[in-house]
Amino acid sequence: MAGDGNEVIATIRDRGVSLAVRNLDETARWYRHYLGFEKVLQREFPEYGTRIVFPEANGIRIELIQDEKWQAINRPDPPQHTTVQGVSQITFRVPDIQAVIDRKARES
Repeated sequence: MAGDGNEVIATIRDRGVSLAVRNLDETARWYRHYLGFEKVLQREFPEYGTRIVFPEANGIRIELIQDEKWQAINRPDPPQHTTVQGVSQITFRVPDIQAVIDRKARES
């Protein structure tokens, strides 16, 4: 209802997710190697101890952030993975997930 304070003030056009990672270069390589993401932008913020890479594939852009103060969290396995605040999972659809799994197994 117009004027009730519940009007949409912005229409979302793009979506994204930001992931804090321990090793930026290794993580960006993994996304490129297994899912075809290409680096479109990289930023360095030495004054904050932070490096950022934006990989993109098929119109999907993610943000990977490495911070020198990065700390791992102990996220439980499903079904308890949603008990910790934050992103619990990211889903990418691929034509043949078994091919991705098999490739990873061969390279491990």
